[in-house]
Parts: sequence; C-alpha cells; structure tokens
Amino acid sequence: VVRLGTRVSHCTVTLSNRDQATLTSRIVAGDEPAPSVRAFTPAPAVPEPDRCPERSYRYRGVASAIDTLDVRLASPEPTPDDDRGGRVLLWARARCQVDATAALAALSDHVPYLIVRSLPGVRYATSISSTVRITGIPVDEWVLLEVELAAADGRFCVGRVRQWGRDGALVAIADQTTYLRIE
Repeated sequence: VVRLGTRVSHCTVTLSNRDQATLTSRIVAGDEPAPSVRAFTPAPAVPEPDRCPERSYRYRGVASAIDTLDVRLASPEPTPDDDRGGRVLLWARARCQVDATAALAALSDHVPYLIVRSLPGVRYATSISSTVRITGIPVDEWVLLEVELAAADGRFCVGRVRQWGRDGALVAIADQTTYLRIE
C-alpha cells in the first residue's frame, strides 16, 4: 500500500513467477461496492474457451509471465497481411491462484502480442506504460480480451484491451503504450 485514503487507496502490485518479478503495477482502488456498470459497446460473439485453440508464442522463456496464463484464440491469429485492422479476440485466464484484480492487470498485457503479429518488421514490442480501469463487476475464471491497435508511429504503438466476462459484462479496459524494435 502506497497511500490509504478515506475513499481510495493507492497500491503497488508485483506479479512474480518463481520469485522473479514479471509485472509491476500501480493500482487505485475504492472501498465502496461498485454501482451497476453499463457497457456502451456489446461484447463480441465468440465460441466458448474450450472450443478455441491455444495462441502461439514466438518466445517462451522460463519464469516469464506467459507461464502463468492460459490464452486461447477466439478469432483467427493475426498476420501482417490480414484485413482485420489490428484486432484479435482472446480468451484468457490465470493458471495460478491470484486476486481477480491482479489477474485482470496481467491478462491485459496483450497489445505486444498483437503488434508483433500485425505490424510487418516488428521484432519485439515492449510495454512501457499501461493503465487498467476495472469496473468492479465480479470476474469469472475466463475473460474475453478484445485487443485493438490504435496508432503506431514506427517506434511506439498504442493499443487498448477491453476485458469481458463470459456473461458479456465489461469487467475492465486497459490502455497500453509499447516501444517497438524493428528488424
């Protein structure tokens, strides 16, 4: 806890795998129950997670955040020559016991995945800034990630991840900025 207020608290959360920090995040949380949440965009229609294949991994190292997640393709895997405009749908869940808020933060880090598969010549995309806004709606085991790229300028790319519950409720929105390494 960084600061406890009368209505909100500022906290730092670190996600670790095998005692190695893989993600650190700042969280501002309220102490009151969430009011009803209305999403102005409906959740995409997709097959159930058990009917979706696992997403591919270009690099999968030991003690990485990837090892803590189970992620499935709910839409075709993106490629630089497809016409979906930098968008992919993924079902995701944490493989380990973790607080729902921490799980949403970890699951939101999929903009780099979309970048390296959608933008030609990008070898790596490293997250440099991420903000996750959580609605307060209870989270199921599986979360549908609607990952979209907003803009890229050659060295930086901005994207957004909407996170939906299995019942179609919007549970979180994440904005992410990444640094690109071009081949």
